[in-house]
Amino acid sequence: MQKIYLFNPDHDLALAQGGDHYVAPPHARQLQHDLAALPLWYADEGSLLVVPDVEAKSWVNDMQSRVMAILPQEIKSHATATFFPWGWNRVERKRLIRLGAQSESLPAERVLDHLRQLSHRRTTILIHHELEQRLEKKFSPVPVEVDTLQAVLDFASRHPGCYVKTPWSGSGKGVYHVVDATDPYFRNWCNGALKRQGSLLCETGLDKTADLAMEFYCNGSDVDFVGYSVFSTDFHSQYSHGLVETTSNLSKLIKKQCPAIDDIKACLVEILGTIIDPGYLGHVGIDMILYRDDRGDIKLDPCVEMNLRTTMGVVSSAVGMMMGKRGQFSIAHSSTGFQGGEVANRLYLTPVFNDTKYCAYIDFNTE
Repeated sequence: MQKIYLFNPDHDLALAQGGDHYVAPPHARQLQHDLAALPLWYADEGSLLVVPDVEAKSWVNDMQSRVMAILPQEIKSHATATFFPWGWNRVERKRLIRLGAQSESLPAERVLDHLRQLSHRRTTILIHHELEQRLEKKFSPVPVEVDTLQAVLDFASRHPGCYVKTPWSGSGKGVYHVVDATDPYFRNWCNGALKRQGSLLCETGLDKTADLAMEFYCNGSDVDFVGYSVFSTDFHSQYSHGLVETTSNLSKLIKKQCPAIDDIKACLVEILGTIIDPGYLGHVGIDMILYRDDRGDIKLDPCVEMNLRTTMGVVSSAVGMMMGKRGQFSIAHSSTGFQGGEVANRLYLTPVFNDTKYCAYIDFNTE
């Protein structure tokens, strides 16, 4: 079975829009162009990787021999391959068909519609309840879904420092960390989000000490754990950078603060196996946080997000296992472009040309 990987970071935006007619904004198209090579770090050996131009194709093919790069116009020569985009949605299905892929080799529209509903943030509520029931244990406060501005304001007044989230978004987008619930901008943001997506998820703000995630892979019949991700986010929960390490070392690091993490991992495998459509082939990430409760004890929020797609944590986890040493994974942006060249103890995961605006890299020998 020939496998073809491709990077479509506009996936979450396409899910939020719904349907199969969507044009990504310029920054998302630039990101897709510049970071198209990212899947080569987690793709199966012998796979193909779609890149946008001849320069990127040469960079990938000169890097190593595990994965070979092809251009979009070459997809029609592999029409019956199995495709692995960053995330599946109706827009991506339509794109691939337009490029020559056979519709029969792609997920059916009914499967994609089901996956979109599962990607709604209310799924985190389901996972919370399932974990508590199966493990007979109370975790962090469970998110609340509301559909009116007044309900959001009532929640914010009871929970200062709370987070309000749109149903569909990713990588920290669509998240509002509420500082002042009376701010007109916040009210306008809520009204706009409610009009576009129908509801909002409200979460109690916690005294966070660390961000982490479990990365899983769904192969159509089973769900397998593939690694941990430990990362940092900014004030609005947007991804900043990730820790590159082996799975074994990340597990030891997490267990120091959460000894029961293996039980939670096993339980999540079971839960994901029951709720995710067997027609889905791809990654799923469960974002979590460690936080300090009122008594100063470290606790776990076991499901802040469910990302039904590949994540940056998959990349950092794969590179950590491949390299076997610690580093820091980052994505940098420059409006004026980057200049190519070597940087000490840095591994570029994507090509850097003079017109590159985004690049992904790992700095090793970092603490």
